[in-house]
Amino acid sequence: MSEDAELQSKTLAMRIQGKIASKMSTKGLAKQVVDGPTSDLIDDCYKIAKIYLGNKKDAEKVMKNMIKIVVKVAILSRNSVFSDDELILVRDFQKKFKTIAKTIISFYEVDFTFDAEYMIKIMGESKELLKKSVKNHLTEKSLNRIDSVYTVYSNEALLSDAFTPDSKYRSHLGNIVKGLNTLIEQGEL
Repeated sequence: MSEDAELQSKTLAMRIQGKIASKMSTKGLAKQVVDGPTSDLIDDCYKIAKIYLGNKKDAEKVMKNMIKIVVKVAILSRNSVFSDDELILVRDFQKKFKTIAKTIISFYEVDFTFDAEYMIKIMGESKELLKKSVKNHLTEKSLNRIDSVYTVYSNEALLSDAFTPDSKYRSHLGNIVKGLNTLIEQGEL
């Protein structure tokens, strides 16, 4: 097989994987594929979105977008399609995401330390790193999915309310913190 035909075959296989993953990106399927802490994170992120958006259908759409993004990035990574420069961006995104996780934990565990400006800033930086790392591989529709997820979870009103000690989101945020701590301890984040 020629190098050109091999490249076309690999590209086609990756596109098929992406299409299949896109069609199967539901909360239920994701929970069957991922481990306990990650599955619990998906559940509690969904519950927060449902409360915040006030609509089950909109919350499901946000979760579906989140799952599609994660699956597509995983497919890109598994197929080693990132250039050296993109790999640097991916690593920077991973570091930023870990910073977000640790910041969420800290803000949750120490009452009245929440800093909305800082949280929104690091989440915005995270979104830009993610989009830059995948922009050459994903469609505009997928990039818009990234925007839609970050729009919900980096909303100042939601964040400020969520980190208030007597918030309606408190129990879900507590579960997220528990899951994040577990993933950090296991070295998965």
